[in-house]
Amino acid sequence: MSIVEARMRRGLSQRDMADLLHLPYSTYNEYETGRKTVPAEIATKISEIVGEPVGSLFLPVRFAVSEQKSEEECENNKDSA
Repeated sequence: MSIVEARMRRGLSQRDMADLLHLPYSTYNEYETGRKTVPAEIATKISEIVGEPVGSLFLPVRFAVSEQKSEEECENNKDSA
């Protein structure tokens, strides 16, 4: 589940989340849109607010991206050889 989905399930706006996290709205928006990496401390607070484990909100995306990059690197290495 993404933080967007979790936030919406709780009936919260991005502005609500920013206020609850004591962050500027623009910073929270950048977290949701992926333009900024979410620090661990903020990720923990987000998970507490939306009632979802940190791993279900953040880790699957990172693993998928890591796996995709690894596969692409393997393919690129094959092409170079």
